[in-house]
Amino acid sequence: MSYQLAKLSKPLPMNTITANRKTLLFTAACLLLSIRVIYFNSWDYLFLMWNILLAWIPFRLSQWCIRSTQPLLKASLCFSAILFLPNAPYIITDLFHLNKSHSAPAWIDLIVISSFAILGSIYFIESIHLLLIYFNTMLKHKFMLRCIEYLLLLLSAYGIYLGRFLRFNSWDVLQKPFSLLSAVQRSLFHSNHYKETWAITLAFTVFLFLIYHTFNLQRHVYTQKAPRI
Repeated sequence: MSYQLAKLSKPLPMNTITANRKTLLFTAACLLLSIRVIYFNSWDYLFLMWNILLAWIPFRLSQWCIRSTQPLLKASLCFSAILFLPNAPYIITDLFHLNKSHSAPAWIDLIVISSFAILGSIYFIESIHLLLIYFNTMLKHKFMLRCIEYLLLLLSAYGIYLGRFLRFNSWDVLQKPFSLLSAVQRSLFHSNHYKETWAITLAFTVFLFLIYHTFNLQRHVYTQKAPRI
């Protein structure tokens, strides 16, 4: 992994991207969305506000997970964070809307969606890092921790597939459990569906792997060489 596993048991890595900087990034994304709404008189992409809220939820749950001192509560928060985790990188797939809206130029749509996708990716990356801190307190084994990292990426990629292509939501685990289980079984094992499912899931897994480790590489370089600001 791109960081030292021995350091995962340390307190929250709030120095990576501080809360104030996340607020600044969120403000910048909202400003771009506001420009689109005001200048082009188009409300098409207001759903991005809801999507970024869903992206923030696993990050917050992950924070609560490693701060909690009650084992059962920590496990529940961890499960909930993993359940909502695909919502963070899901915003990347909102780029699918680029050719569907004609109320504004494609360049402003690209900028607006990308800004929210970047912020969602940051929440995703830091959520995984916090979840690995939690798992490290129990496992303390480099190989197992790496397997969990890859599993989180794979589950997130499959969650993106369920959300974007099969139109399920995280809360459907409670609202439509049987429909969800049926769709999962069909998508993974049915002869007419499994090829598409695994192709899309593995493609997103590799993409999320690149995002996650690129960020960690840059974070390592910054903490090692950059002057403190």
